[in-house]
Amino acid sequence: MALDFGSINWLAVVVYAVATFFIGGAWYGAVFAKAWVSVHGFKEDELAVMQKQQMRNFGIFILGDLIMATVIALVFARLGITTTMQGALMGALIWLGISATLGAARNAAYSKSIPAFLIDTCHELICIATMGAIIGGWS
Repeated sequence: MALDFGSINWLAVVVYAVATFFIGGAWYGAVFAKAWVSVHGFKEDELAVMQKQQMRNFGIFILGDLIMATVIALVFARLGITTTMQGALMGALIWLGISATLGAARNAAYSKSIPAFLIDTCHELICIATMGAIIGGWS
């Protein structure tokens, strides 16, 4: 199996990374900030450390999103996914098969609550389905 990096729409990959950065900002900032802190049980000193590492974390988030979008673009090219709807549906399936299952296992291992799982995994669903829609629609 050959990987065809020439089949990737790099603009779609970058647009997705920017879009998911803003989705995350809205999700964990405006919508679920207090609930997320509460369900994960973060203390003030932990939040202060997170705040100091925010720029580093943003860099890691964006790099991870670029890598994920690149891999998904390669998979979509191989599968022939070329529409927004096909991309969004495949993104949701990828979320279900990989992200939701790994998240559930991680949540159980760390004894986190169901609301903690739902906040984090629903964010991932929105991001991965959005990624699929952008990459599928721009193929």
